[in-house]
Amino acid sequence: MVARTPARRRARSLAAAALTLVAVLAFPSFSAAQAVTRGSPLTAPNNTAFGCDAKPTLPALFGNGDYLVLPAGLPSCSWWSTGPAATVGATNTGYVPTTGTITNVRVKSGPNPAPLRLVQLRSVAGCCTVVRQTDEFRPVPNAVTQVTVNWLTEAVRDSVAGVSTNDIIGFSANAGTGTLPVSDQGTGTHTPQAAFAPGIMGAGFTSPAAQPGALLAAASVGPVGYEVLLQYDFVPCPALNNVPVAPGTLACPEQTNAPTPPAANVGATGPVNPGTPTVPDPIELALTTARVSGSTLPLTFVCGLDAGCNARLQLLLAAGVRSASASATKSKTLVRTSFKIKKGKHKVKVKLSKSARKQLRKKKSTKVTAVVAITGQPTVRTTFTVKR
Repeated sequence: MVARTPARRRARSLAAAALTLVAVLAFPSFSAAQAVTRGSPLTAPNNTAFGCDAKPTLPALFGNGDYLVLPAGLPSCSWWSTGPAATVGATNTGYVPTTGTITNVRVKSGPNPAPLRLVQLRSVAGCCTVVRQTDEFRPVPNAVTQVTVNWLTEAVRDSVAGVSTNDIIGFSANAGTGTLPVSDQGTGTHTPQAAFAPGIMGAGFTSPAAQPGALLAAASVGPVGYEVLLQYDFVPCPALNNVPVAPGTLACPEQTNAPTPPAANVGATGPVNPGTPTVPDPIELALTTARVSGSTLPLTFVCGLDAGCNARLQLLLAAGVRSASASATKSKTLVRTSFKIKKGKHKVKVKLSKSARKQLRKKKSTKVTAVVAITGQPTVRTTFTVKR
């Protein structure tokens, strides 16, 4: 038997103290009533010009090893912050630190923001499923938009029961609708090696967008050097951490889940504006460009009504486009017709008159506005490009 010398006992004590320190850093302690602000400080500029039609990619066969944001023709996407990998216990991340409640969420937008949905994801032995999401809202351009929620979150780590969950806050958007609340940290920050440099942010991305109750798509990636400009207020419920329960069964008796006031430091970033919920259109034109085919114009519509869409369609020359005959106002109308489709995405062949074909042959491309009306539903207007 080897005798334990005082030096050996001191070494064991130091090791135990180090492990305790790591545990404290990994699982921060809060008072039950103390609200904290996490996520982005919202001081970085919204300097990106891409939306969900682009995908961050790490090329395998070309480039210099940087993550590149490349056009990918995606229908939708979700983003969330994974924070700075070089900082233990960082607060500027989308991962909630303990079980608790998210109350207010803020996003910082550029001049042409895409409508967003806030998303709560849950990592359970991997990543991830979607717990819930908000209705779509339209952020205010060049401003910080605040949305109030009442979301109980989970962070459970129990080695005995084998339960390990961690909730994440992020956002989803559709492609072709505007830019995202994301800041590019600049040249030299988009490599896997840069992920471990101080101050370099990481993010999570998946396409198509995460859906409630569904696992994330296999196309999820972790781009480096992009800060998700999302901030949230969080009220912890520490008494429920590290308890052996099944995911999704926690409740927080110490927290009333009442919304908290905005964080004091938000005023320095610009005015805080409430999110404005938008009602989804009953029918949408699912394209930005169409091409004349003989005497017809093929269009694609998405019907969102369970009973289907019995629609009236009018195609007009967009504002500022001169008609072939400048004499009559009626000549600005290219087509009046109707069609009926079931719920979902369908192609509709719109028959063109001789005068309409003449108008659309004048130029290589013409801006046209589609006006779609369904009885009892809001009229939908969409401008797109017709190529001859």
